[in-house]
Amino acid sequence: MKSGIIIRKGNDKMKKITEETIKAVKGFNLDMTCTPTEDIKFQYEEGKTYEEETADACRKGFHACELPIDVFRYYPPTKSIYHEVDMFGEIDDSNIDKVCSSQIKIGAKINIAGIIKASVDIIRGKAEKEFAVSSGNCGNAVSSGNCGNAASSGYCGSAKANHPNSCAIAWGPKSKASGVIGSHLVLAECESKGCHYWDEKNWIFKGAKMVVVDGKNVKENTWYGLRNGKVIEVNNS
Repeated sequence: MKSGIIIRKGNDKMKKITEETIKAVKGFNLDMTCTPTEDIKFQYEEGKTYEEETADACRKGFHACELPIDVFRYYPPTKSIYHEVDMFGEIDDSNIDKVCSSQIKIGAKINIAGIIKASVDIIRGKAEKEFAVSSGNCGNAVSSGNCGNAASSGYCGSAKANHPNSCAIAWGPKSKASGVIGSHLVLAECESKGCHYWDEKNWIFKGAKMVVVDGKNVKENTWYGLRNGKVIEVNNS
């Protein structure tokens, strides 16, 4: 947890009041609303700050994801939009994949490519056991835990998701990913300028897509890559 004044609430959760700002990504419906329940619809606007009396994850307060790709679990890309947010005030970070705060400021809109790139950067910098990371030439990463993530960002790298709630990210020239039924694959297409292909500075980012391993359109335990803007099966070599 980040530094702050830790307090204990009646429900025995550890919370804190902090002057720090947590950077995160929040998902919305296409009309910038959130619907935590069928009876509640909350309207947001970019640039505005909102406040609740307390932060209690899944009950009260504002929710967003510090690891940007986690937002896809709550708001799928086909019918959602995403914004960067600042979270502060009372913080409840007892959930594994989202943070709850009593205050939130809605920042700029972020697209899927931006979410993926930010997630790769975060995963690279962490050494926590729930993340598997590979950034070397022809590296491999595997995630097997619930809500885990595997990211490979090297040339010809591979990432594999072995749990339905996990995500495999393949980021780099000739990269690939595979997963089990229910998992998500994030596939980026990058071109090398031809000189020192292993150096990310020589890559040209062309686009990215996310797919769900459903067993039909995307097969289980089959390697996929993004080539010429299309998701295709690739050899594991």
